[in-house]
Amino acid sequence: MPFVLGAVLSLVCFWIRQGAQETRSAEQRQGPRPGLSEALRRHPRESVLIGGITAGGTIAYCMWTSYLPT
Repeated sequence: MPFVLGAVLSLVCFWIRQGAQETRSAEQRQGPRPGLSEALRRHPRESVLIGGITAGGTIAYCMWTSYLPT
């Protein structure tokens, strides 16, 4: 039963996605997408913040699953 429900939901989601409008304009789609180096250069504070949040969550998970059970 769960697989049938998942198959039906995937079809519904596919139908919704086909009807969704594109959020980028035609001019934006034509040009190249900025890379990682461009994002780091334009948004250094936000990049460090995302890295810190990711590292904090990873450290907390590793401590919870490996150190605390001992």
